[in-house]
Amino acid sequence: ATALIAAGVSAVIADSVNATYLRNAINNGLLCLECPGLAAVLKGNADRHRDGGEAVLDLSRGTLAWAGRAFTLTRPPRFLMELIEAGGIEGWARRKLGNAEVLPC
Repeated sequence: ATALIAAGVSAVIADSVNATYLRNAINNGLLCLECPGLAAVLKGNADRHRDGGEAVLDLSRGTLAWAGRAFTLTRPPRFLMELIEAGGIEGWARRKLGNAEVLPC
C-alpha cells in the first residue's frame, strides 16, 4: 500500500481484497474497493482495452462504469472513509487530538 501511495495511486479497485492487505491499506490511507466480476471483464477485454479506457467511479452510489458496463462496488463504511480521507490512521489520530504530535508505539 505504501508503495502505491508513493507512486501517486489513490485507490485500488479489485475483484476482492485480502483482509490483511485491506487493513494495511486503510492504515496508510489507500482506498480499496471490491468490485466482484471486474476481473473477468478485464481479462475478456484485454485486447480491446489495453490502455484501460475511461472509468467513472461514483462512491455515493457505489458504482463503477467501464467499457460500457456498470459494476456494483462494496462501499466502505463511513468510519473507514474518515480514515482514508485523513491519510490513514496517523492522520486520523492527529485530527482527533487536534494536530498534536502522535508518538510511535
